[in-house]
Amino acid sequence: MVSNASQEGASRLLSAQEVHINGLKGLESLQFKAAYFDQIMLACGPTLGRVARELGPNFLKMTPKEVWEYIELSSPAIWFKETGIRQSPPPPSTQEVIDKFLAAKRAANRSGETIRSYKNALRPFARAYPVLPTKPEQIEEYLAPHRGETSTAKDIYIVLNIFYRFANARFGVPNPLAQIDKPRAKIKTPDHLTVNQAQALLSAIETDRERGLIYCLFGLGLRLGEACRLKIADIGADTILIHGKERDEEMPLPAEIRDVLAQLTEGRSPGEAVFQGRQGPLSHSRIQDMVKGLFARAGITGVRSSPHTLRHSKGVLSTMFGLDQFSNKRLLRHTSTQMTDRYNALNLEELRVKDKEFNPLLRILGQLELGIKPDYAQLVTPQDAAQLLPQLLDGMISLGQIAHELSQALGGNGHRPEQLKEIIRTLEHQAGK
Repeated sequence: MVSNASQEGASRLLSAQEVHINGLKGLESLQFKAAYFDQIMLACGPTLGRVARELGPNFLKMTPKEVWEYIELSSPAIWFKETGIRQSPPPPSTQEVIDKFLAAKRAANRSGETIRSYKNALRPFARAYPVLPTKPEQIEEYLAPHRGETSTAKDIYIVLNIFYRFANARFGVPNPLAQIDKPRAKIKTPDHLTVNQAQALLSAIETDRERGLIYCLFGLGLRLGEACRLKIADIGADTILIHGKERDEEMPLPAEIRDVLAQLTEGRSPGEAVFQGRQGPLSHSRIQDMVKGLFARAGITGVRSSPHTLRHSKGVLSTMFGLDQFSNKRLLRHTSTQMTDRYNALNLEELRVKDKEFNPLLRILGQLELGIKPDYAQLVTPQDAAQLLPQLLDGMISLGQIAHELSQALGGNGHRPEQLKEIIRTLEHQAGK
């Protein structure tokens, strides 16, 4: 039990207007320190007041860990007598664990995109909880505002679970996520191009670099970072080495894409990046700008104009053209513990055959070669079912008139052959439009 005197003494110490704590100043640092010393007071009771008097101004400059070590080293008998049990040290600073977590991921050679996503997800968590929370109720409270969103709560849960597994292994901190069910997220079809939009995009390409980039993003399903990391030496006769998020993988390279990349990189050093600008390899933002420009030039609206939309388009359209789920996931290099064995059952030659048959880029290129042009009137993806209502009503009215005429022509015994022939000619004429 914490005495009133200890609480009041800590409050007086923490009420100073200018307090330097780990290089921080002001209200945020006071809240930070107060949260920390709550943990120490719960463990130490009246001992905290004695330690504060002994250390004087240095008390507020010390970290909780340093204070804890001082208590155990200087007066373990008093501390044990007052608490009755020997407890573990208070949880460490949330930001301290986050810094070590990110450092460990960098040492494990995680991609820059992965590190950034972890950092962005954990930054607000550290602001909300200066001291690392260890109770499931605290995590549920943190997730509560995001429960109504499509996938945010689930995404935060996944990152926190990875983070707490690290904290448990490194600091012995309990993992409260183990007692919380993963939030459900609504299944959402990712943004992707229609076949008509993909035709328009390919028709809008003007330069070899644009063609090579779109063929890699759409035809190979490369992620943005993978396109940036692609080197000329990675391009083989019928395979390409892709430097993925977690590993390098050799994948099939269709001849149509190989020839475009060969033309783009002709005469250049094998160690150079495939997508090169005047000042070196193209940056993430430069490639994103190129893709946005191509979408605008092609007149494509209603979908997000990003490199990842093209990757999604490869997956969705490959499925639409008949590619089986397991081959599709293997070609997109998705990782899944449940499907790893089945992916490995597909060797490189089998993947090459399937990709050649179902690759949406190759299918749409074939349509363009046959003179099948995109219908620019259909490039806008309807955002509201109400936009389709006039077309639907027109079709129903037209169908109703024809059905009525057909019923009259057939009669009870299929008579009136002349009227029936006229209806057939009308239907054939409409089908030819």
